[in-house]
Amino acid sequence: MSLVEPSAAVLNRALAQYGFRDKVWKAVQYWSRVMYGLAAIRVANASAVGDTTSEALLKATYTQWHKLFAAVQVSRRTFRWGAALGGVVALQSGTIPWGEKYRPHFVSSKVLSMTFACLDHLKMLQVLGWASGDSSLTTARSFKALTAAYFFELMCQLQRGELRRSLYCALACVSNGHISGTFKTNDIICGLCGFITAVMDMYDQWPREKTQPKDNEKR
Repeated sequence: MSLVEPSAAVLNRALAQYGFRDKVWKAVQYWSRVMYGLAAIRVANASAVGDTTSEALLKATYTQWHKLFAAVQVSRRTFRWGAALGGVVALQSGTIPWGEKYRPHFVSSKVLSMTFACLDHLKMLQVLGWASGDSSLTTARSFKALTAAYFFELMCQLQRGELRRSLYCALACVSNGHISGTFKTNDIICGLCGFITAVMDMYDQWPREKTQPKDNEKR
C-alpha cells in the first residue's frame, strides 16, 4: 500500500488516531530537548567570554524551550494511562509476531514495557503528592526498563534482518538510555534520536491507500 497524498482531509484522518497525535507531540517534545540542549551550550560559551547580553538572551531561550518540553512531557504522560493493557493483551494472545524462536525476547520486551508504564504512572502520582518516593528515581527506573525493552527487541530484529526496525530500536535505546542514566550522551543526541523515532512512527501511521492492480495483473 502507498502513502495517501497530504491534504486537510487526510491530515484529519491521521490526527483522529491517538497514536499519530502522540507521535506529533513526541516530535515536539524531543525537538525541544535538542533546542534547549543547544541553548545550554551557547549559554556556557557566552558566559566563558563574558558576553552578558547574549548570555541573558540565551538563558531566556533555554527557559522557553525547556518550558515547552516540560509541558508536552506532562501531557503525554497523562495520556499514557492504561498503556500497559496493550502488553497484557499481547501476552495473553500467545501469538509471537517475531516468530516462536524469539518468544523470550518478545515476552521480556513486553514485560519491561509494562514495567515502564506502571512506573510512569507512579511518577505522576508522586509529582501530585499522592504517592511517596523520589519521583526522579522513579523516572530513572522507568526509563531503564524501557531501554532494556528496546534492547531485547533490537537483539531480535538484528537477527531477523529487520534493519529499519533495528535502527528504530537502537535510536530508542540511545534516547531512553540517556534519560535513565544507563549511558549518558547529551540532550542534543538524546533529542535527535527521540525526534527521529517520532518521525518514523508518524510515517508508519500515515494513512495508506491500496495500490490498484494493473490491467494485465487482473487477468
